[in-house]
Amino acid sequence: MIEISQHGPITRFRLGRPVMGKVQYWTSCFWLDGILIDTGCAHTAEELLAELRPRGVELIVNTHYHEDHTGGNALISKELNAPIYAPAKSLPHLQEPPWIHAHRELVWGTPQPSRAEALGQELSARGYSFTVHPAPGHCPDQVMLFEANQGWLFCGDAFIAENPKTARPEEDYNQCLLTIRAMAALKPEILFCSPLGVVEPALPALRRTIDYLQDMQARILALHGRELSPEAMVLELFGRESSLIVFTEGQFSYQNFVEAFLK
Repeated sequence: MIEISQHGPITRFRLGRPVMGKVQYWTSCFWLDGILIDTGCAHTAEELLAELRPRGVELIVNTHYHEDHTGGNALISKELNAPIYAPAKSLPHLQEPPWIHAHRELVWGTPQPSRAEALGQELSARGYSFTVHPAPGHCPDQVMLFEANQGWLFCGDAFIAENPKTARPEEDYNQCLLTIRAMAALKPEILFCSPLGVVEPALPALRRTIDYLQDMQARILALHGRELSPEAMVLELFGRESSLIVFTEGQFSYQNFVEAFLK
């Protein structure tokens, strides 16, 4: 399923596979005058390609290697003859996509192998000039692209919500906090991110998120100082565990969020 919206010259494709009649997890990619930032998931690759053919794609940029951002790489790159650029640390994962849990296979699918060139510190195309900044925390290889002249920041999954509460086991929320501070330091006007799509104005949302994460960090460290277990911290902070823990086989949970501040 694809929902399309226009934001100035930028087209957002909101992508998701219905499961039991409902899209459980949406992802996004963005098209700008032939530049495609991320390619969504494997389950929507054919549908996305059909929308992109009349628009044209001159190059593809991946913010990181996860399957909901690279699932259309192989098909779109081949059919539209578009080279792929990705963070250097992503390249092995694109060539040999890693195993994913069953719920991720269900909602997004495993990408076909694709080859990309490593992004440098800058990317210029179609009259736009992007600086490429590390954005770790969600995963080590993630980057964000900033178009300073326009105030646009394409940030992948670096910003998923103002008040996140769940996390994957591999996430590091101390690092996420540093990344969001770095995002705010750029003073973007608009965020283009995968889960939320378009966040405008960007700075107030980033500052609220920084305040929230700093507060959660302090509370979790204080509970850790009292020698509470992560399970006990979850009850103290949230009163219960997230319902997502069952569907995602433990991959998304409040406990992972708590433990992401203890790394």
